[in-house]
Amino acid sequence: MNFSNSSPTIFCTRTKQIVGVCKGSAEDAAERLVKLRSEYGPDLVVVSWEEAWECAEAAARTEPVEINEKAWVYALNVLPPLAWQSTADAESFKVSEPIQGTIVSIYVRLGDRRFTFDDSARLRHEECCARVRDSRAFADKADDCSAKPTPEPEEGPSGHGWPLSRFDKV
Repeated sequence: MNFSNSSPTIFCTRTKQIVGVCKGSAEDAAERLVKLRSEYGPDLVVVSWEEAWECAEAAARTEPVEINEKAWVYALNVLPPLAWQSTADAESFKVSEPIQGTIVSIYVRLGDRRFTFDDSARLRHEECCARVRDSRAFADKADDCSAKPTPEPEEGPSGHGWPLSRFDKV
């Protein structure tokens, strides 16, 4: 389908997902919107493709959270890392599987602390590190020396928890 950044696009404001791109005019999109609201509910709007894409990506971005070493090692080994970089006291990589458009999971190590957040795969290493340094997760633990370490992930619905790594004591 050929469309431009201004093509009428049906977007769900509740789920932050693109439902469809419309051929033709805004009137054609309005007719399709009426039909789709019976299936998807009242949260559908018609916007440009560019606006819908920006909203969907913005909704997929998350704030940094601190993680433990096990979660870091697991993420590093689950898929080939993207843009893995290291400097004197920092390291970052991105998971190669996108979440939404250009949004990927990003992992950052600053000193002996590790963090993750979801953002654009286009962020450079320095920007990833700065994003963590400026985050509440980084400041909160620095201010609270008694903070507890990140809890281990619960066992998932498939019955599998985190795999053992070389850092586990058996």
